Amino acid sequence: MYGTPFRFSLLPGGARRGGEPWICRRSGGSARHASTRLAAWLTVVTGLVVLGLSGCGSIVKTTSAATQTADAALSSLSCSQSAMTGSGTDTCTVTLSGAAASGGVSVSLSSNSSSVSLPAAVTIAAGASSAAFPATVAAVSSSQTGTLTASAGGVTQTFALNLNAATRVLSANLTSLAFGSVIVDGSAQKSLVLESVGTEALTIDAALLTGSGFSVSGGSFPITLNPNQEVVLLVQFAPASAGAVTGQLTITSDAASGATTVIGLSGTGTASSGTGAILSVNATTIAFGSVSLNTSATQSVTLTSTGSAAVTVSAATVTGTGFTLATGGFPITLNPGQSAVLNLVFKPTAAGAATGKLSIASDSTTGATAAVALTGTGISTATYAVDLTWHAPATSSDPVVGYHVYRSIGTTSSYQLLDSTVNVPTTYADSTVQSGETYVYAVTSVDAAGVESADSNLFTVTIP
Repeated sequence: MYGTPFRFSLLPGGARRGGEPWICRRSGGSARHASTRLAAWLTVVTGLVVLGLSGCGSIVKTTSAATQTADAALSSLSCSQSAMTGSGTDTCTVTLSGAAASGGVSVSLSSNSSSVSLPAAVTIAAGASSAAFPATVAAVSSSQTGTLTASAGGVTQTFALNLNAATRVLSANLTSLAFGSVIVDGSAQKSLVLESVGTEALTIDAALLTGSGFSVSGGSFPITLNPNQEVVLLVQFAPASAGAVTGQLTITSDAASGATTVIGLSGTGTASSGTGAILSVNATTIAFGSVSLNTSATQSVTLTSTGSAAVTVSAATVTGTGFTLATGGFPITLNPGQSAVLNLVFKPTAAGAATGKLSIASDSTTGATAAVALTGTGISTATYAVDLTWHAPATSSDPVVGYHVYRSIGTTSSYQLLDSTVNVPTTYADSTVQSGETYVYAVTSVDAAGVESADSNLFTVTIP
């Protein structure tokens, strides 16, 4: 029972205050402090000091082993990423306000989203203040937010995980291929670049051709392209007779942007041009279309000897930023009906339209120089994220429970809160930025009542 602890002190001769004398005696003998060993212990409630008597005339002071200590409380739930695109795994952490007591602390876990799977619980080991666990994310078809919940000892913490829909997008650098005039029984070749520009891998199932004289090579279907990966198809036109020909190249895939991509094809078969050395060029313009920065796209020009005598091509030069000629070995002599293919490369290093020219020198009787105009556009398909890191306040009379991150775009002074939930870590990843934009960030600290501090210093960044 709880009550006033029994207090006493030993006196000479064995007497004690507060009760009957306590004397150590031998049978029939006088009182002796060093005689028979006796031990008396007072039973006390948890947390009280125990005075133990060991033998005669000695007092031993000990502390109850059952002394009670307050358990550390669950203080936060956080994950390494606040947003995920497609499927993957996020590493999350539960944290206590102090070290876990003997036996550890079991923290229950749950998610309100069927696309986010968590273990049922995680244990913070004795002496530790945190434990990590995986959050397995399945791909979603539309953007949404999943709320993760951790509970222990009557305390609940939550974390908002933004789930972005993964997309499968197939891009073709051209919508049509015009082969121009090609001598009968000769051939001309052009290239088509197919690229995965979404956030999830896609599969090209087949490439089907219609139209007489057209053929395609360069791909073994089905082909799976990861994001930003490309494949180059080589399309050839080899007319068997004179006359205009049209056709289509139909590409089927599982792209969310469309199951089929259709490329128009055209060309004209021509008979021999006449007597003498005559050089025919199958195109007057080569359009590379849109090409990702620092990525190479290839197109070709076919040179054909369409006269009655051999023609010699002495040189070919290219002008224009980003354009190069991949074929060399001049001079080239072409006998009547014989063809040669010049491969041109466009590799843009800056976004925007570019123009150039291919100049071909020969001894053709139709003209010593033939010119082919070159066009292309450099585009940026890279995705960017801004990683913010800041220092927690060194001192604060009002405890900080987390932070709010604000952002403005360009030169505007209007700031928007990026996440309505309190951000517990001193880091934040903004994956919603766009290429070419300038952003300004500010951070505020938040207390338990939701009151915010003044803004931090501003951080400005321009996305390439």
